[in-house]
Amino acid sequence: MPRLTPKQTEVLALVARGYDTKRIAGELAITPTTVRGHLRDTFVCLGADNGAHAVAIAIGRKELPSDVAMGDSHVR
Repeated sequence: MPRLTPKQTEVLALVARGYDTKRIAGELAITPTTVRGHLRDTFVCLGADNGAHAVAIAIGRKELPSDVAMGDSHVR
């Protein structure tokens, strides 16, 4: 099973915290189009249908910490 890239993990962690595409783009200094591309690739990698599904799968695969939505974990 392929692992998420560091950037995919970073974007998905922000999704878990409730950030929208525009806010993620601003936070990471990338364009909204780039955010959407990372999310698309993440969904394919995980076999997910949407952000919530991707977060759940990534937590289950231990690619995101279970407390990521709480904002307690450090995003790299």
